[in-house]
Amino acid sequence: MKMRKSVIFIALTLMVASSVDALILSELMNHKPYFARITFRQVEGNPAVVLNKAGAIVSSRFVLTTAFYIANSFDFQIFVGSAFRDHQTQLRGIQLIGLSDRPDGPALIQTEFPIPFSPNIQPIRMVPADRSIGMPNEEGMVLGMLPAAGERLRAVFMRSISSANCAAYYPGRNVDEVFCAMDSTRGDFCNDDRGTAFTVLSRGEEMLAGIALEGVCNPVPAPRPSLFVSVAFFRDRINDILEGRQVGSSN
Repeated sequence: MKMRKSVIFIALTLMVASSVDALILSELMNHKPYFARITFRQVEGNPAVVLNKAGAIVSSRFVLTTAFYIANSFDFQIFVGSAFRDHQTQLRGIQLIGLSDRPDGPALIQTEFPIPFSPNIQPIRMVPADRSIGMPNEEGMVLGMLPAAGERLRAVFMRSISSANCAAYYPGRNVDEVFCAMDSTRGDFCNDDRGTAFTVLSRGEEMLAGIALEGVCNPVPAPRPSLFVSVAFFRDRINDILEGRQVGSSN
């Protein structure tokens, strides 16, 4: 009987995890000025359906996210400035600029007007191009927010694993472009949080090191870690666009 109850509990937990697109097993977090919530609509989907992703402010005109699932989309709206969903400032995104040949690679969303910086809205510094993530047990923070009224910013804390182990979990991936991390308590990100920041502390300063790409999104111990794009690998390409040296490919 006890075994049966355990199986039922695990099954229910999996159903909840798969039906809620948000950080799981997370803790409430104070405001992070760089955090951006992104909504969009798909050209080939139902235009009435609003979908969600996340990202990080990296300059006065750009938010860094992932192109996964938002290529060939439109009506980009960016929400910033508060840890409470209903108090965020809304901005319009005018184009998505891909930074990789991969359909799930990193991307920049350009805003229609400059982002109004304030103590509550600030860009985050990116790690240098030579700052790789992948040393075992390096901790980073991942942010997310449910797409529901009244929701507040949340965070999970994950630790990186070696690049060799990451390659074993995600064969075919260039380990220079990505890294893997996981939380021993199974805190993780889900679909609506793809593109959100993986940040690390460097001499006391929070810096952008990764972009959430593929989460296990399962509170039950899973056989693999979650996958992140390495900001360091794409740092020079990002800077070229931020500083107007390169236009990039837009959707």
